[in-house]
Amino acid sequence: MQTQIKISSTRLTTRSMHKYVIFGVGIWMVFIGTFAIAYVRVSHSQPFVGEPFQSLSPHETQKPESSY
Repeated sequence: MQTQIKISSTRLTTRSMHKYVIFGVGIWMVFIGTFAIAYVRVSHSQPFVGEPFQSLSPHETQKPESSY
């Protein structure tokens, strides 16, 4: 009788652990999927030509007002 109780409790623990493992793997798959989608979207976007991001040098702190 006690052997059956131990087996069933072990199976219950294994099943509950499978839920956590599947959940963790699912989270990683979502992370990798969103990273891949973001990578593809950024690779197809146009560069920031003429934007303030590339026109500032390391010594400039702000663009002149005439450039806006």
